[in-house]
Amino acid sequence: MLAKSRILVTRFPFSSRLGGEELHTLRLMKSLGERGFEVRFLGSDPVLFEAFESGDFGHVKTTKFWLGPCPVSKKNLLIFLILSPLLFGLGIGLLFWARFVWKIESIYMHSLGEKILLTLPAKLLGFKTLWLEHARLGKWLTGSPLFPIYKLLSRAAIIVVTSHAMGDVFDELGLPAKVISCGLILDKKEPLRSEIAAFMDKGFCVIHVARLTVDKGVDMMVRTVDIQPHTRLVMLGDGPLKEDILSFEDSGRVLQMDSLPRGQLMSLYEKADVLVLASTEMDPFGMVVAEAMAMGTAVIATKKCGITKDLTHGENALVVDANLKEIGTAIQTLKNDEKLKKKLQKNGQKFALKTYDFEHMVDAFEQLIG
Repeated sequence: MLAKSRILVTRFPFSSRLGGEELHTLRLMKSLGERGFEVRFLGSDPVLFEAFESGDFGHVKTTKFWLGPCPVSKKNLLIFLILSPLLFGLGIGLLFWARFVWKIESIYMHSLGEKILLTLPAKLLGFKTLWLEHARLGKWLTGSPLFPIYKLLSRAAIIVVTSHAMGDVFDELGLPAKVISCGLILDKKEPLRSEIAAFMDKGFCVIHVARLTVDKGVDMMVRTVDIQPHTRLVMLGDGPLKEDILSFEDSGRVLQMDSLPRGQLMSLYEKADVLVLASTEMDPFGMVVAEAMAMGTAVIATKKCGITKDLTHGENALVVDANLKEIGTAIQTLKNDEKLKKKLQKNGQKFALKTYDFEHMVDAFEQLIG
């Protein structure tokens, strides 16, 4: 059977780990494959390469290739600029091969380097080019000497972002973007480990699921619980603040875990009294908020989380400023107001399941790719 269309996924990242962006790509491409699209992966990202190679995310042909360092640090930018004539030549060769041997029609680009090197020749060769922008914008892009080139080349691509908040950010930069919100995949629940369940049973329990960094508000979360004696905190994630958090475990009210299987994560959401995402810097979407809402958990999110532009404060979530006082007050409010908590649980679940339906997301990408 002929493929509806052939898609080339490219990624030449600065660093690689299995996170929201990677899972989004893997699951999207698996679904598009099931709908009759042919998917190939080309790049140096070991996470996507190994996942696609494993076959767990559909039948995807893979080619490992290095197209220079991702130019988002001063050192990598210098190397990228020095090598750019060679990399540009290699890129053109890759595109000719993709177009006339692999018969590719669309390219799904993740990283800055490939967008700079490949977009113009892709346009000339007749590819439909999508730029996926999942990452938080910062000086790595807007302060880069490559940014004017990025803006110019964006006219030859379709920029896709995952939240209306990110769409506004791109609009302000003069870069119109198509908003396709992330779609939910809720894995089958599995029983929580007994020690986690026992910890959560001992009092009002807040969960925080994010990388353990300052920009995720981790320090505020620990301080908030520390001054609320009848509140417990489960922190799921790893990162540079891990050792600082472990020092609070002696209190008996903070529990940190690096990760959980997806099935247990679903049970963690469901068992928690509230999930808080306390981001202090722009968070492009905030998938954990959508997942927790869909599992019937009340959520508190700061206005720095992209998803909050979709939410209604007091109706389906509590949306607060990113500071210790507001986060603490919101937690205390839900602790004292069971009626409000149940309202947020019910309305939030209904909203998340409708708004972030996975198949609707795949439909939007299918229409975009054609």
